[in-house]
Amino acid sequence: MPLEMWTDVYENKGCQMKGQAFGGTTRRELQERYPQAILPESCTEQGWYMQPIETEAEAWERAQRVVDHLYAMSRDPEYMGKGIAIVTHGNFMDYLFGRIVGRAGMKDAPRFLFSNTCYSRLHFKEPVPVILYLDRNEHLAGLLSRYESTLPDSDSLA
Repeated sequence: MPLEMWTDVYENKGCQMKGQAFGGTTRRELQERYPQAILPESCTEQGWYMQPIETEAEAWERAQRVVDHLYAMSRDPEYMGKGIAIVTHGNFMDYLFGRIVGRAGMKDAPRFLFSNTCYSRLHFKEPVPVILYLDRNEHLAGLLSRYESTLPDSDSLA
């Protein structure tokens, strides 16, 4: 399956440095690094993120757009029976899985805390998606106890 860049899949608040939004990786840089990648027209020589720093409410809405896109792909004969991998960040994954399970609001229950470099698997099956597993990180064997000691406790997620 080809590598396709989705400009709606990124960490909450968008590309920023020292509190200022910036365009991110340019089209040329992405083409050099990933010559086979399918890049959207919105990815230009100024970068792919051409907007102000995103609010949490905007990220919550963006997560719904990604879920809608995934459902559309699951019904498309071109993608049926094929896997789709999404690489993103933990806070956006919380919003994404919150939308998938029908969470009412971005801060409502259930909340999801993901480890760095983890992977999850779900099956977009109508009418209800099936979550096969969440936050797998076996590839970090030996590093987990040190990493888990840095995770926030559930009280700090409010």
